[in-house]
Amino acid sequence: MKALIFNGSARKNGNTATLLERICVKFAKASIDFEWINLTDLKIEDCRGCLACKKNGRCEIDDDMQTIYEKIQEVDFIVLGSPVYMGAETGRVKSFVDRLYAFLRFTDKKGVFESNLKKGKKAIVVFSCGLKDGDIVYNHLNVRYFNIFVRLLGCDDMRSFIIPSFYLVEKNKGSHDSSPLKQLLDETSRFIGMP
Repeated sequence: MKALIFNGSARKNGNTATLLERICVKFAKASIDFEWINLTDLKIEDCRGCLACKKNGRCEIDDDMQTIYEKIQEVDFIVLGSPVYMGAETGRVKSFVDRLYAFLRFTDKKGVFESNLKKGKKAIVVFSCGLKDGDIVYNHLNVRYFNIFVRLLGCDDMRSFIIPSFYLVEKNKGSHDSSPLKQLLDETSRFIGMP
């Protein structure tokens, strides 16, 4: 099995990366190969809304997303991490997710899409935030990303977590046995089939 880990934070060693690293440990223990990708290292233009992907079956923007599209098709797990800025994902993550629109095709029914994404994929989305009650206040992100990955892109299943950063204090660097962090790690183990 294979996974792609997308770090959507400009801070490559920040709280989001810490959470993603903990997920990578679970993948390694389950013998799941993974590739780590820092979205800020890539050239990703905004979606132009040109609909070329609907006419030609592929996005025509010549940037790093062309390679990412191929990689996404070949993995079993898509993992995306982002800090919460002003109640939403980072701008880079938004641009990345907007470009996943290329995986959708029109159907004969007006306003209905089907996904070109290979079947059998699962997604994990992790948000880090500074707000103590962020897991409650930002719950709309969980709903939105479920709709994106399951209802639109056709992933078989998906888990989304919002982890307030005070659970990841620098001196412990994620070692604190906090409720949200423990839930993330326990649920990830179950989700990828670890006992």
